Amino acid sequence: MNPIEAVHRVSSLLRRYSGFAHATEGCDDRAISRTESRLNVRLPPSFRMLMRSAAGFDIAGREFLGISGTEAGRFDVVSETEFARSIGMPGSLVVVSLDEPEGMAALCTSVVDSSGECPVVHWNPTMETAAEAAPLATDYGAYVLSGVLEAVGYWDARESATRDDRAPDSDTRRRVRGDGDVRSGAG
Repeated sequence: MNPIEAVHRVSSLLRRYSGFAHATEGCDDRAISRTESRLNVRLPPSFRMLMRSAAGFDIAGREFLGISGTEAGRFDVVSETEFARSIGMPGSLVVVSLDEPEGMAALCTSVVDSSGECPVVHWNPTMETAAEAAPLATDYGAYVLSGVLEAVGYWDARESATRDDRAPDSDTRRRVRGDGDVRSGAG
């Protein structure tokens, strides 16, 4: 699946799971351009496309930063990237999620493929260069789709366990027929 298809799938999942996905409204190209200017980077096409439909979101507790803050966390790529840069993050990285263990996920805008996409890497304040950052995904579309699917899978498993806890056990589902014969199902 290419990065743009992945972002389309994410948008679809956000609509499908709107009960526990909180997304801000999308933004226009001017807002994206202002963000690029402020951070002195070119954002990849997949990130730009998702920002047009959801300029930041969280789903099942997993937060993805965007052009504007999310309802849950009020964080955005500009403020988080500027903060991370103030503590040593290289200027070519743009923070897109704070949900990575012991660090954050960032677009590595110094490595761009022929379609304009760049990898997502794990960065923490002990790293001095972008080259030290460990790869998380080949592109933003793959990263965000993987994170959303993980969050949705967790939520679905939790909901399934809750339903199973409420479901009658197999003995309760059996019906005792008038003749004392215990049978499952309708009789």
